[in-house]
Amino acid sequence: MDNLIQVVDCLSDAKVQKVLQAIEQESHKFGGAPVHHKNAEFHVDTKVRSNTCFSADDDSYIARAIHLGMQKSLVLYKRNLIDYHHAYNSFPMPNAQHTSIRREQIQILKYEKEQQYKWHTDQFPQREHRLHSRELSIVLYLTDFFTGGRTCLPNGCYKPTPGQALVFPSNWCFPHSAEPVKSGTKIVAVAWFHADYNE
Repeated sequence: MDNLIQVVDCLSDAKVQKVLQAIEQESHKFGGAPVHHKNAEFHVDTKVRSNTCFSADDDSYIARAIHLGMQKSLVLYKRNLIDYHHAYNSFPMPNAQHTSIRREQIQILKYEKEQQYKWHTDQFPQREHRLHSRELSIVLYLTDFFTGGRTCLPNGCYKPTPGQALVFPSNWCFPHSAEPVKSGTKIVAVAWFHADYNE
């Protein structure tokens, strides 16, 4: 499992600062972060997820800069996996043979004191749901002036430095949570990648 959970470089320090400045200019967009329940559409449930968020427009500086960094992260992630075992160079691994990937809209998440996201998985269990095909999750840390707020998986908790991304599979084997922030403000960017097989 540890090989499938990696912290990889994503953005330079200078790029992180520019992205944070752009996020500050868009701070009015932050709102309640929705969750999905079995027989309902997305809605805000602060008992499960109490942070705020907004989706970055794909043509915005925020999304363009983060997208390029995440693409680099996926290349590093794949290289590390193939170094571990050659079988990972196949579908549904993004950037693998016969595979194309698509990304959902990048979300910017902000956690203030005591805000958290309880244990969940990113790949939806209902096969008919449009988000069932999520394959990889990326959590890009943009700040470190906070305590608590680690991303926890079954094998341990992670707090990458700003500009580093935590990458892991989205499926049911990788439940995760965002610990409550004890002080300060945590800002991360998250995205989910889907994989399609091309014969």
